[in-house]
Amino acid sequence: MTSETVDGPMQADGALMKDREDALMAEPMPRLETLEEVLEHLWAYAERGAHRRDNAMATPIFVTTRQDGAPGARTVILRDVEPGRALLCHTDHRSGKVQDVQAEPRTIWVCYDRDLHQQFQFIGRTTIHSDDALADRMWAEESPDELVFYYKKPRPSEHADSPSSAQDFEEVSEAEARANFAVVRTEIDAILWQHVHPEGEYRAGFKRQGDGFVGEWLVP
Repeated sequence: MTSETVDGPMQADGALMKDREDALMAEPMPRLETLEEVLEHLWAYAERGAHRRDNAMATPIFVTTRQDGAPGARTVILRDVEPGRALLCHTDHRSGKVQDVQAEPRTIWVCYDRDLHQQFQFIGRTTIHSDDALADRMWAEESPDELVFYYKKPRPSEHADSPSSAQDFEEVSEAEARANFAVVRTEIDAILWQHVHPEGEYRAGFKRQGDGFVGEWLVP
């Protein structure tokens, strides 16, 4: 098996990455010929999803293992990306996904881009942050409209007598809402990617090695 150590995108020029990603978003997307190009695309695509909200990584599926051993999957909003390192979202600290992660931190973020015909899987270990600098920063940077869900008194997934929204319930104080807020951060250990291209589908995989990744081409 042949593998290749690929420099992580932390060393790449941010503006250059964005220019390249804009070009790649045009259809049909060209085949990527090197593992370095693929890895750069993976992280730039995730960043674009978090900050521009115009691709499938804006709302990936976050997969956990439930406490009874069954799989748990739900759509989340990707809020931030640490290039070459981690994916982040936020959630109610009382939610089931937090309990899942605390019991089993291994998780997957997955999405499929129907326009570009690509599947992305970001695999890693997840930690929950509720009372630290990371949680403070993300709470402060988020818009009030996005934080309204943390002001409801009932826990997520509790029984409701009728269809309802966060605004329908008794509100708690800002301090209580902040206590309900938690950041979900996944340190990425591996990435799988597949591109169904008109010239033939192909696949690549990457595993973390130190501050970078070792990549290899895989049979699709």
